[in-house]
Formats: sequence, structure tokens, C-alpha cells
Amino acid sequence: MFTPLTSPPLRGNEAGLSHHLNEVLKKLVPNWKVFDEQQTINFINSHGLAGEYARMREDAEQTHILNRDILQKLEKSSGARYAFQPRLAYFSQTMTDRWTIWGLGILISQVRSSLLRLSLQLWNMKSGELIWASVAETTVQSEALSQEPVFFEDAVLVTFGGMVEDLLNGKTSSKYTPLDVLLDSLTRASASEEEKINGSK
Repeated sequence: MFTPLTSPPLRGNEAGLSHHLNEVLKKLVPNWKVFDEQQTINFINSHGLAGEYARMREDAEQTHILNRDILQKLEKSSGARYAFQPRLAYFSQTMTDRWTIWGLGILISQVRSSLLRLSLQLWNMKSGELIWASVAETTVQSEALSQEPVFFEDAVLVTFGGMVEDLLNGKTSSKYTPLDVLLDSLTRASASEEEKINGSK
């Protein structure tokens, strides 16, 4: 599992992404042997591949392609067959006052929301092929009396959970947003109604 990629304006927000992905993988596919981010970094550095890995990541930020030759070197040294590459595409948090005592400026409650957009790729390290990819957008909202924000971790775990479920169910090149979920549910409902009508004829 490679360290996350992200654009310069989002640098720092991606901290913990690989850890959360590892959590999801351990829960959903406990029989998979997965190198976590720390193990991956230590392995790369101990085998003298840090420079090439850094170059591959720098190129990938521009091209979204992981260099085949470097992947093969990592595969031969580690014995790992596949590599996950997470990427943080967007993250924002907003806090909106919901109830205040007018004239006194006393805040009673706020609505907090987070919008997160992630991509996840699975690469064959031996062939250099991109064999699966997913893009997902998640919105998390809560209403509370405290100043506690919607946690980044919660949104990440929900998003990666859905992506890995897609992988396990054979869905490739998935792309899900809140609108897609609504359209999917409407499509299924429409198809169900059509089946009922055709069955009654």
C-alpha cells in the first residue's frame, strides 16, 4: 500500500488515509496479507529504493500513472503482487449556525458538514497494469451543541468501506456521489415497477 497522493492545496489533510484504508481492509478481507504504510515506507527505504519511489510519486501526481519499471523493482524486492494507491482529491468542512438566541448572540446548536472526495487504484506491480479504480464522494453531516467538528476519519472510513465493497463485488471503475446513489435507487425502483407490470399482463 503506497502513501497517499494529493494536490498541493490539500497537503496535510491526507495524513492517516493509508491507516484508515488498512483498517477497512483488515475488517472486510482479513485473509489478505497487507503491508501497511509504515511497513511499506520502511521496506522501500531499507532496500535503497526511496529515490525511485519519490520520483514515481512525483510523476504520478501529474500523470496518474505509476511507473512500471519502478513497480517491478518494488515487486521483486517485496514479493507483493498488488499495490493500492489512495488519493485525496477534495476535502472541506463547514459549520452553520442553526439556533441562536437573537440579540444575545448565544449559540445553541450548529450543523457541521464535511465533503470528501477520494480515489483508489489497484495496480498489478509485475505488469504495471491498472486493474481497478474507484472514485467516491461522501458528505457527512451532524447537528450538535458542542464545538466538535465532523471528523475526517469518519468520512474516510465510510468512503473506503464502500470502495472496497465495490472491489469485492466485482464493480470496476466505480464512481459514486450522493446524486449517483439517488439515481441508482430511482432506476431500481423503476425497473421493479416495470417487472410488476409486465408480470401482470
